[in-house]
Amino acid sequence: MPSPCPPLTLDLLQQSADPGGRCRNPTAILEVAALFDLRQASATDIVDGLALASSRVDAPLASAATFTAVQAVAPAAILVHRPHGKVTGLLATLPLSAEALARLRAGALDTRNPAPDELLKPHQPAAASYTWIVAASSPTSAKALVQGMAAIHSLLTWQLVACARAVTADGARVLTSFGFQPTAGPAGYMELPPLDAPLQGFRL
Repeated sequence: MPSPCPPLTLDLLQQSADPGGRCRNPTAILEVAALFDLRQASATDIVDGLALASSRVDAPLASAATFTAVQAVAPAAILVHRPHGKVTGLLATLPLSAEALARLRAGALDTRNPAPDELLKPHQPAAASYTWIVAASSPTSAKALVQGMAAIHSLLTWQLVACARAVTADGARVLTSFGFQPTAGPAGYMELPPLDAPLQGFRL
C-alpha cells in the first residue's frame, strides 16, 4: 500500500524554490503545479479548457491553435485541473521578454493572438510572467488554480514581474489579494513587482 503524501507545508514547498527566481524549466514548473493537482494540458484539454473559459469570460479568447503554438515553446504554460477526469480549471501563462513586456504595457501586444516572433524562445531570458487566462467551474478548481499560480511564481519565477489583465471584478479582487496593483497600461492591467525572496507573502 503506498505511503500517504506528506501534508503540504511552506517548508516542503521551500525545497522546490529556484534560487535565481527566473526558472523556465518546464519539468520544475510541472512538479510544483502537480502539488496542487494541476497538469500539463493535452490537445483535448486545451479545447475543453477554452470552452470552459469562454463560458466564464465575456471577451474574445485565444484560439486552440494559438494555445498549441505557445505550448510548443513553453511546455508548462497551459495547465488544467481535472480532479475527476473532466477539465474544471484552466491556467495559462505567457513568459515575456523585456521587449514584449514593454509592448504589453503600451497596449501593443495582441495577447489574444500573439505573433510567433512575440513568443519567448527557450534561450531568451524572461522579464515577466503574464497570467493569460484563469477560469474555473468549481470552488475546488478555483482554489487549486490560484494557489498553484501563486506557488509557481513565489517559488520559481519570483524575480520576474508578474502581470495580468483583470477582465472581471472577481479577477481583480483575486489579483489584488495577492498584491497585484493597477498599473499604467491597457484597461484592467495589473502588476506584481519582483519579490525579495521565495515565498514572500505566500500562504496556503
